Amino acid sequence: MSPLSIATLLIIQKSSKMIFDIPSGLIADFYGRRSILILGAIFNATMLFLFWFKPSFISFAIGMALWGMSMSCFFGHVGAYAYDFLRIKKSEKQFSVFMGLYYVMQNLAIMIACFVGGQLYIIGSLDMAIVLSLFMMLVTVFIGMQLPKYKNRQIESSFLIKKNSFKVTVASIFDCIQNPKIMFFVVLLASSTALFMFFFDLNTVLMNDHNYGAERVSYVVGVVSGIRIISNLISGYATPYISMTCIVFLIPILVLLIIINAAININLTIISISIYLIFFTLIDLVITTKMQSFISSTLRATVMSISNLLASLALILFHLTNGIIANQDSYISATINTLSIVFCFFIILIVWYYKIFKNARNS
Repeated sequence: MSPLSIATLLIIQKSSKMIFDIPSGLIADFYGRRSILILGAIFNATMLFLFWFKPSFISFAIGMALWGMSMSCFFGHVGAYAYDFLRIKKSEKQFSVFMGLYYVMQNLAIMIACFVGGQLYIIGSLDMAIVLSLFMMLVTVFIGMQLPKYKNRQIESSFLIKKNSFKVTVASIFDCIQNPKIMFFVVLLASSTALFMFFFDLNTVLMNDHNYGAERVSYVVGVVSGIRIISNLISGYATPYISMTCIVFLIPILVLLIIINAAININLTIISISIYLIFFTLIDLVITTKMQSFISSTLRATVMSISNLLASLALILFHLTNGIIANQDSYISATINTLSIVFCFFIILIVWYYKIFKNARNS
């Protein structure tokens, strides 16, 4: 596929995620977090079935759309489910540790999938890899159905639950706009998440573009996932001791490191992108832990969905810019140009951060 075709598929994925972001939050807030998590697993299973049953650009496009919808079902909602579950158990302080362990299991699964998938690809059994993934996703659906089922009424009562979806959405957005701290965290989480998903895609694209080969790509992703397992475990326990100031400065420093290395060497670029992927769990946990603590349970999933929506918009811009520049020049050049804009944006976020919290201290 051409760089523009790859970018088109990625834009389809991010667009479907963007469209489903707000509805997924409403479903989670009205019908329970478990429902949306099960729906996400079903979307993933359907995507894998399409890839296996009829591999073509059309099936890839439909599959990527389903993948985007499944991302909406998982991003933010796993954390919302976990926080509310722990709140019922009066164990909110264990949220970061709980999510750290969740990310450990997630990356362990990715690492195993990469190594097994790489070996299956070598022996020419790509269909077997897809079928195996489909089976595991059906197991995930079954596991999701065993999760404790509850609605927000078990946590706190609010008039918002009784209102219709449109009014809940408007109320959630209004609350975010009115509270500068919440809005800042929503934008910061959206930006860091967008970067994570962009880098996850970009790393694979760069390796394929420089003829790493499927086996080597799967091993690199597997090794990074293995390192992330250790990072996730440490992040879960370290989160309470990391300040927001540290996170606000850490992100642009990592972006600048990637820009510098992209101008030097492709291997250094891939390593520096992997460093961001490794640090992302810590970044995500610090921001979400802070957010979860002062967002009402009846609005939690919807507010997280707003952040996801902003992340999807950013991703579409990232991939569109990268695809157009790469089609005319190269992925490295596209990466440098795109990330230079991103770096400037995070400098603006630093100024915004100090303005908000300086005003809060002075008031």
